[in-house]
Amino acid sequence: MKFTIVCATNDNEVLNKNLLASPCIISNDLILKLQYSSVSKAYNDAIREANQDVIIFVHQDVYLPITFHDQLNDSIKKLGNVDWGVLGVAGVKGSQIFANVLDRGNILKSYDERPTEVRTLDELILIIKKYSFNKIKFDEKIPHHHLFGADICLQANQCGMNNYVVDAYCHHNSSLKILPDNYFDSENYMRKKWLNQLPINTTCSRIE
Repeated sequence: MKFTIVCATNDNEVLNKNLLASPCIISNDLILKLQYSSVSKAYNDAIREANQDVIIFVHQDVYLPITFHDQLNDSIKKLGNVDWGVLGVAGVKGSQIFANVLDRGNILKSYDERPTEVRTLDELILIIKKYSFNKIKFDEKIPHHHLFGADICLQANQCGMNNYVVDAYCHHNSSLKILPDNYFDSENYMRKKWLNQLPINTTCSRIE
C-alpha cells in the first residue's frame, strides 16, 4: 500500500536532516505545509490534497527508516477489518505508555503484542484513513501546537473507533527537553472541551 505523508514544517534544517533524509518517503506521496501558525489547520488543508487512502501526519524532526513502510503495511493488515481511528508509534492506555521509537537517543519499546489499543497517541506520527475525515477533523481551535493528537483520538473514540500503537519503528530527533509554558494553554483547552472524559493521560502529561 502506498501512503500520503504530510508534514507541517517551519525549519528547513531540521526537515532536511530528518524527514527529507528518510528513505521511506521515496515510495510514497509527500505533502509539505510551510509556515502555518496552526498545525491542525495545515493538516486539515492537506487532507483534501491527499491521493492515497491512508495519510501519515509526521513531525519534521522524525526520520522514517527503510523498514517503516513495510512494518506499517504489516500492522494495517493485522488489524484486518477493524474500523480503526488513529494509528501511531507511541501512545497511552491507562497510565502505561506503549511505543516503538528511538526518542532522542533512547529506545522506547514496549513488548506488548501489536497493534496495541491505546486511548491517546503522541503527535510525532498520526496515521488516519482519508475517509475517516468525514467524521473527525483536527481541532483548529486548540492553542499552539500541542495535544491535537490526543484530541483527534478522543474524537475517534466518540465515533466508535479505537486507536492503536503499531510496530512501525522510527527515530524522533526532537530538541525539546522540557514542556514549553504554552503547552499548558493547550491542556486548559482540552480540560474544558473533554470535561466528561477526564482524566486524560498523554505521553507528556495527565490532564485532570
